Amino acid sequence: MNLRPGATVALFAPAGAVNSGDLEKGLEILESWGLRVSVPERILSRHRYLAGRDEERLEELESLLNKGFDALWAARGGYGCIRLLPALSRLPLPPNPPLLLGFSDLTALLNPLVLKGIPAWHAPTVNFLPRLTPQTLETLRGLLFGESPVILRGRTLQPGEACGPLLGGNLATLVSLMGTPYFPDLRGALLFLEETGEALYRLDRYLTQLALAGIFEHISGLILGSMGVPTSEILPLLEELLPPSLPVGVDFPLGHSALTRAFPLGKTFRLLAAGKEASLTQTND
Repeated sequence: MNLRPGATVALFAPAGAVNSGDLEKGLEILESWGLRVSVPERILSRHRYLAGRDEERLEELESLLNKGFDALWAARGGYGCIRLLPALSRLPLPPNPPLLLGFSDLTALLNPLVLKGIPAWHAPTVNFLPRLTPQTLETLRGLLFGESPVILRGRTLQPGEACGPLLGGNLATLVSLMGTPYFPDLRGALLFLEETGEALYRLDRYLTQLALAGIFEHISGLILGSMGVPTSEILPLLEELLPPSLPVGVDFPLGHSALTRAFPLGKTFRLLAAGKEASLTQTND
């Protein structure tokens, strides 16, 4: 499912409080792409560090899901989506749901919904769009509008080939779902991870928790985007924690980076890690 010129897009704020300056710049970009954007009145609401109280954010999302928009685009990540999951899981979902777009804290929301059949793209939130380079913005637009195939390139860490649904997202957010009913079923999946603003020892903690839970034993392949620290600092951790037979690609242009791309979450991809280069290609599922 892709966007198109003239598509109706509603912004929503399910997580952290939204900054008006960043939002306005992001809106200008969406409108320059020919999208018809609707902004809810309460988009700048605030309750502590959240974009309003839980019931307000939930009511907004439920309402927008049923208003016939082509897509819902998250204004910001931050923190807060996990607080909506118990109530959201009980809501009836529309027969023709809109496309959802977001990343970072949206990992907690998008993965469970994708596995229920809601289409979604792992893509920068609206407030993050102004941080992208002009060339990256044009590449992102082409991907989202279906004008170019979803082919992403990184670097091989452990060679191999694997296919599976591409799931995951922000590392800390994903780990926070462990032990809950909302942690995605990753058996046979390609697991994508990215992170920002976390010290190396925290990354070690999160990755070790995934390893102790047996996640790396059940996935078909691992893909790392931007991790917020030099890749050279991550590699020793991965060598200690990952099965040597697991295909692994690193340094993909995904995550909290000015060069980030996007991909449809939950769709089947092929990871080929051969030689120095690793590639991710969407298959025809």
